[in-house]
Parts: sequence; C-alpha cells; structure tokens
Amino acid sequence: MIAKESTLILERFDILESACNCIFTDDETLDLLESTKKQPIDIDFRIKTDNNGIFIIFTDININRGNEPAPGYSISVSGAGMFRLPQDVPESETQGYVNSGVNICITNLRSYINTITSFYPIGKFSFHSIDMPALFKSKQELIDEK
Repeated sequence: MIAKESTLILERFDILESACNCIFTDDETLDLLESTKKQPIDIDFRIKTDNNGIFIIFTDININRGNEPAPGYSISVSGAGMFRLPQDVPESETQGYVNSGVNICITNLRSYINTITSFYPIGKFSFHSIDMPALFKSKQELIDEK
C-alpha cells in the first residue's frame, strides 16, 4: 500500500529542554528500568497559531520528577513542533490535523527519550502508548477549569 502525503506538514521539531538522571538505590534486587516503567507519564502541550496556516505545538513530558523521585530514571523533556496547513483546509478538519500534530510531537519526544537513555547504565527506556482521546479530554478539562 502506498502512503499518501498528509496535508499536515511538519516543518521542524526541536528539543527545547532535556534532563535525564539515574536514581540509584542500595536495593540490588530492584530492576530500575521496570521501576521507571511503573511511573506515571505526565504530558502537557500548548498550541500557538499565527492564523496563516502555521502552528507550533509545545510539548512537555515528565517521568518520575518531583521532590523525591523513585529509583530509576527521572526524565524531563520539552520540544516544539512547527507545522503548516494550507489556507484552504476547512475549519472543520483543522482540529484533526492539530491532534495529529500533538501525537507527532509526543512520538518524537518518546523517540528522543529512547535514544538518550540508550547511553545510560539503566538501559533504553520507552514509555507506553498514550490514550490520545483521554489526553485531549484531560487537557480540555484543565482549560475549562480556568
């Protein structure tokens, strides 16, 4: 099957901030990679548009961050994806493309985390698939609270 090129164009994706730390423990029986996999994945995103078909999605992922991180990885990454849509895309279709852009940014950050952790002694880490409808619902609830 031949893949059709999307109307949504990813112009660029950049890492804005990155921190990855190994938190060790004296408990030699604890699998630090498995410990990290049990940690919640905190994802946030913000969308800025210029009303000329360009929009930027800022995405943050935090894993095991906080005052007392558990043994394993403690990771914080932020990235920005710049996307372009043609002016003739109907407004009714724009949100679907924006949602795809958020998913693309999360995937790029997941890949980045996988790559950087491959150089650390705990080993390569990749977090679970994300329930995107639930993520968008949570984001909307946060917006509605403000």
